[in-house]
Amino acid sequence: MGAGRPRDAAGIASGLKALPDLYHSAAAPGVWPAPDGVTPEKAGALVQELDVLNDPAPARWEDGGLIRDGVDPAIDRSRTLVNDRRQALLELEESERRRSGIKSLRVGYHRTFGYYIEVTKSQAATVPGDWHRRQTTTHTERFVSDALRELETAIFAAEEQLNEAERQWVERILATVSRGSGWLSAAGAWAAEIDALAGLAEAAARRHYQKPELRPPGEDGVAVRGLRHPVIETLVADYVMSDLELESAHQALIITGPNM
Repeated sequence: MGAGRPRDAAGIASGLKALPDLYHSAAAPGVWPAPDGVTPEKAGALVQELDVLNDPAPARWEDGGLIRDGVDPAIDRSRTLVNDRRQALLELEESERRRSGIKSLRVGYHRTFGYYIEVTKSQAATVPGDWHRRQTTTHTERFVSDALRELETAIFAAEEQLNEAERQWVERILATVSRGSGWLSAAGAWAAEIDALAGLAEAAARRHYQKPELRPPGEDGVAVRGLRHPVIETLVADYVMSDLELESAHQALIITGPNM
């Protein structure tokens, strides 16, 4: 449906990395055949296409930081430009502190008003003449300078280039996963079956479960020795097992009491 998030795509890639081992352990020797179209080669190809995401992947596509370094030269260049200009922002903040003599000023960002230089109201009267008031709050005054405006424009342009490059990757990733949705669903169901059966097998081995021997048709009676509750026996040190016998005259018994 194209509604997945970055961490969904990363989870698919992580799961597919385990599929070749699972395939060679279960499908190749015929223990639990894989569905048609589920192969290690297909899993490896999709992992390679999804192995572009940062680790950890962001929560949303629009959060940025989607593609890891070294994958796309255009993204690397834009990301370097953004980082350089953010560093320039810190340098501008320090230079304005020295120029104004206001050691407590800071450069901040508001989603509506953009970047600003903030000082307390008591310091507002001493700010340089080339600062322009941008916003007033309860306790502070916010200004902008020509240098800050130029830097803000440069940062926004670099961020837009980076966002556009990552948007193209979003479309590519969603399309790739959507194309493989059929065999991915089949692979997930197959892996879940193996997981459940392996869990039962491990429990049987650890707890010494026994497979009942079914009598051939025509033989009367049922005899079961050493019945145990699979949960309670792990919690009680002196657990007492139960036996059950049904002769031909008694086809059923009603057993009352706790945990009947």
